Order: sequence, then C-alpha cells, then structure tokens
Amino acid sequence: MVCASFLALTLVPATAQATGISEPAGVETTVLVVDDGSPMLAAMADRLGKEGLRTEIVALGQASREQLDSDFFTTQRNGSTVGRFAAVVLPTDVPAGLSEQERAELNAYEVTYGARQVSMYDWANPTLGLNYAADPGYMGAVDGLGATITANGKDNGFGYLRGSLTLDDIDPAVSESYGYLATPLQSDPNEGVFTPLVTATIPGTTAQGSLIGQYVQGGRERLIITFASNQYQQHFKVLSHGIINWLTRGVSTSFNRNYLSVHSDDLFMSDAKWSIPGNCTIGDGCDPQQYPQDAPGATVRMDGSDIDRLTAWQRRTGLKIDQAFNGAGAVEYMDEHQGQDPLLQASTAGAREIRWISHTFTHEFMGCQQTSNTPPWSCLADGQGKTLWYPFTTARSEISKNLDFAQQHSLPLDTAELVSGEHSGLKTLPQQPVDNPEFVRALNSEKIAWIASDASRESGVRQAGNALTVPRYPMNLYYNVSTEQELAAEFNWIYTTAADGGSGLCEANPETSTCIEPLDLDRGFDEYIRPLEARVMLGHVVDNDARPHFAHQSNLADDAVIYPVMDDVLQDYQGLFAANAKLINPTMTEAGQALLNQQQWKQDQTKVSPLINGRHLVITNTSGSTVKVPVTAPEGTTTAGGTAFGQSYAGERSAWVELAAGQSLQLNLPQPAPAVQPEIEAVPDAPSAPMPKRTPNTTVIEPPAADSEVIDEALEVAP
Repeated sequence: MVCASFLALTLVPATAQATGISEPAGVETTVLVVDDGSPMLAAMADRLGKEGLRTEIVALGQASREQLDSDFFTTQRNGSTVGRFAAVVLPTDVPAGLSEQERAELNAYEVTYGARQVSMYDWANPTLGLNYAADPGYMGAVDGLGATITANGKDNGFGYLRGSLTLDDIDPAVSESYGYLATPLQSDPNEGVFTPLVTATIPGTTAQGSLIGQYVQGGRERLIITFASNQYQQHFKVLSHGIINWLTRGVSTSFNRNYLSVHSDDLFMSDAKWSIPGNCTIGDGCDPQQYPQDAPGATVRMDGSDIDRLTAWQRRTGLKIDQAFNGAGAVEYMDEHQGQDPLLQASTAGAREIRWISHTFTHEFMGCQQTSNTPPWSCLADGQGKTLWYPFTTARSEISKNLDFAQQHSLPLDTAELVSGEHSGLKTLPQQPVDNPEFVRALNSEKIAWIASDASRESGVRQAGNALTVPRYPMNLYYNVSTEQELAAEFNWIYTTAADGGSGLCEANPETSTCIEPLDLDRGFDEYIRPLEARVMLGHVVDNDARPHFAHQSNLADDAVIYPVMDDVLQDYQGLFAANAKLINPTMTEAGQALLNQQQWKQDQTKVSPLINGRHLVITNTSGSTVKVPVTAPEGTTTAGGTAFGQSYAGERSAWVELAAGQSLQLNLPQPAPAVQPEIEAVPDAPSAPMPKRTPNTTVIEPPAADSEVIDEALEVAP
C-alpha cells in the first residue's frame, strides 16, 4: 500500500483553487486548534499543552472569532510569505461551524504548506476513504476492545508503543467510548489512499477495522479517528503522543517523557497503626483506654529485612524508591535498645543503593501553632491577632540536625532537597493561607532549593523563599497501614456510607469523594485497591507528568503493600511501551526541574520564533531574556555542527535548549523519503451524515479522592 512518508517535509505545490493562499517560504511550528467544545477536541488540546506545543485556538460558536481566510493562514517574514501553522486539529473533518469558503481556504493551505490535519472524531464513510461501518463493520461501544498498532502505525508516529493496548472499560455498567470500525475503501490510489495505523478486530469477524488511520487525498494528509475518548481515559493518554507525532511529523517545540518516582516518608520513625475493630488510628483518634498507643502492634516500623527487600526490589526493577528519613527515629530507637538499631545498620550497609531525602530530624509540624478548638484545627494568634508561628531557630535546627545525622551515618543525599513533616511550613488551606515566614527563613538559611508540597492541595511549582516546591501525589496507601487488611478496613471507613458502617464522609462530600461498596478485608486489596492505585499511578506516568508520588515507611513493612501496586504499574507499562521509551525515574531535583521547565515554557512560548524551512528547523529567541525551549525532532536530526541533536527517546531526538536573548538554534532535519502525493485537484466536502454519530461519554470515572485534607478530616470522625 502506498502512503506518504512520515518524515515528508517537502512542500507540495498548491492545487488550482480560488483562494488567496501564497506560495511558501517556510512554516511556523504552531498547531491550529479549531475548537467546537467537544470532549475529544478538549482532550487533544489538553495533551498538546502538556507536551508544550505552541497552539492557536479558534473557538467555533464565538461571534468574535477570527475568520479562516488567506490573511489568517500566512504572515510575512523578511519580505517572504510564511505559513503560520504546521498542523491543524479539527473536531471532525467538516466542522459545522466553518463556512464553505473557510473550509476551501483551509484545504488549500494544507496542500500548499504540507500541513497535516487530524479529525478527532468521525464516523466511517467513503468520503474519508472508509467503507461504512456496517458494510462490513461495527458501530457501538468500544469499551474493553483490544487495539493493535499496525506496522504502518509504528512507522508513522506510534513507534514508541509495543504493539497492542486495551481501550478503557472501567465500569462495565457504563458505556465509556463509542466508535466505528470499518475497512478501507478499495479504490484507485489516485483518488485517495487510506492506511490504518491503529486497528481492532471487527466483532464477529476476523477483519481489522480502523480506529486511527491516515487518509492521503488531493495533496492533503489527514488522520481520521473513528472512536470517542476524553482526556482522562488511559488509552487516549497512551495514543495521544502518537497522534501528535504524526500530526507534526515529529518536529515541534515540545518535550515528552514517561516519568515515575515514588518517595517513602518517615524512615526510622514508628507510624501509628489503624485499628480495624475501632475504625481509628491508635494514638490519634482512638480511645486511649481501649486502644493504648504503647500496646503491642499499635505502631509499625520497618526493620533490617525490609531494607533488604527494598534493595532487592530495586535491583530487580531498576527503579529507586526514594527514602525520606527522620534521624530522630533511629536515635530514639538506639536509646531504648542499648545503642543498637538493625534498621539503621541495614540502611547504612545498603546506603549506596538507596536514594535519600532529608525529612527533618523529628518530623515536627512547622507551620502555625495549632489549636483544635475549631476542628480539625486552626492557627493560634496572639493578643493583637497575629499568627503564632513555629520559630525560625527550631525549624533551622530540624533541617540541619537531620543533615548532620546523614553525614554521621554516611547516607549520601542532596542537601538542597527537603520534605517537611506533613508538608508543614508551607501554606495549608483553609487553616493556614500563607507559608510560615519563619520556616521560609530557615529554608533560605539552610540553602534548600527544593521543598516537597502536596499535589492534592497545590499542583504547580512555586517559590517558597529561595526554594521551589515539588508537588507530590499522595497515594491511597495510608501512613497508618502496613497490611492489606488494614488498608481495606480504612478504605471502608473513609469511602463507604454510614449505613454500610463507614464514616459517611463520601456522602457529605460528593464533589471530592466517591462512595464504594464495602470491601472484603481479605480480598479488597487485590480486587479493588491494588488495581485502582496502579491505574491512577500509570495514568500520571503516561501523561508527561513528572510529579513524584509519596507513600510511607509503613507501606514497606509487613505486607509491603506498595510493591504489588508498583509491580502492576511496571508490568502494564512494559506491555504498552517499546524498549525505546524507557521509564524515567527522576530524583526530586530532576522532577522539580522538569515541572519548572514545563511551567515556565507556558509563559515563554511567545518569546521565540520557530520556523521549518525545507530541511531546517530554526528557532530564534526574539526576547530580551534567556528562554528554555523544548525541542523534538526525528532521529537523524543534527545540529549546525553536524553532531546528533539532543537525547534519543521514543524514536525521537529531544532536549530542552537554553537560548540567550537574540540567539538562534538551527537543526538539520533528516533527508525525507519521497512523499507520494495523489494527483487530484478537487477536494470534496463530506455530505451530511446519513448515520447517527455518538459523542463520547463525558462522565469521567475517577478513583476515590486522595486529597490529604479530606482524608485527615475523615480520620477525625469519631467511630
């Protein structure tokens, strides 16, 4: 089958159309997004933003929107006409909100400037190079359908995938995605060629129907998607990078990686345990007479064998679980056990195999001084109404003493990284709306560059004095559980109704929490919690999201509930992604820097001018300050000096490039294979659809809330 080359960047002469489109001198890398408000279009716009692509959005339905005419599509640079868009995203091949003249201008522009187009959701029909979905084919729910990346798909944008995936089917009782499966038309190649890139078996047959395919017709290259998704669905997150890769021919100002890092807090400390019969945390909510906190089994602390298990798991998987430690826990243990601590001894012996993060010395709360007179708590104030803060000298001591402990016991770590107890010292809404200024002074004094924050409270990177925050996702593996039964029991308390024996919090907070049926204590972890947590974590991994996850040392003890979850994530990841898309396991600093780069680039996109001109990509910083630019290009791309550009990842070359004011970067793109373009002048519009077209289900099936504040409040509810 003949199809256009994925790397074909050669400009194609315009067809004879009555438009004002001028001959090209190059094309900018911006992606035009024509937005009709549909979920699929929103999903694509979201992914374009997460990877960092420059976009311009035309909102259909807005009376003041720009018209898609020749003046809109081109601009002048140094006396030459330049195309403004390298690619176009449409909700459907013939959007209802575009006039016939606008569609003609768009079609002519795509031919003249070689701009590819993706139609985010269409029904299968001959105007798109497909047979009708009933001839033979399928239309209906595609939940749980097995999809295959074809050989052409791997050569045309989806080469980072191993070869197969399953479309989401989170709830069998809910239709989550509707779609059309159809085979390509058998037609004269001069009239258009449809090449399936992602397929699924048509139910009741052995034939493969297209889910995503490339249609080359009349000098235009279109990606046709015939199933609906939304931005929260995992299959869309997995496939969306391939859609972008096809759309841009792999050339864009973007950067994409699959990140996974997990921090385990409180090493060397003892964590209080959840009482299954009491539905409370011993020592923090339980009746002390009935559940004394010094009773056997009231707390959990890792031992030396747990460190051995950690290092063995790390060797097997190649990933690190960063250990955020509190030195006071080891000191107190040795004081009570004749100077011996098997956990510290094992940690010291395996220190070089562990990534360490300082978690302060005693895990003190370092925000405002608290009172519980207004549950769950509020900040104390002096007689003049000024907030009483945890003091600077004590906060500085908490940081410095833990670093001294690490040095004394030869624990290698980055002294500029810090996790405070309960993320304290940073603002905690609604009780503490600002950072503790005394804590911020301590961060500056101890030269802390990166301070962990709770991503369920604040998801972005921000300043805290001279430090920057690193938002971390809380896992639904709570600090007070070490066994599968305890975790299932606490899930039941937090996420079931009062009638089912739970706290009823899910009923009181329906916008932030989800009620579930009570879990069986023996099977609940494997049947519900484990797959839920693995799916949530993998969803972050495949979303170009560098935020670390965090659990606690208790989750590495006893049943070690964290390992089955992470093993499931790794198994699922390895089943989806090819070897060229290795999982990235960043340190806290690396994760923070990745998030900072993404966040800053959103503000700096207008400061640079990227242009594709033949085999060259030229990016110029037109501002008066230094800018970090994400750049992705095909394998084989070289710098002006002839060396390979960037790093190889997922079959591409990519890097963050720092450009000084006025500086330019020129890359040499690889020689494209000849593009075969069908010779046809007329580009017909699709007729009115004779078949019903379903929109995607926009009801997002989300896991129970992992918001730390909601969980904290749940634990305050009296059993």
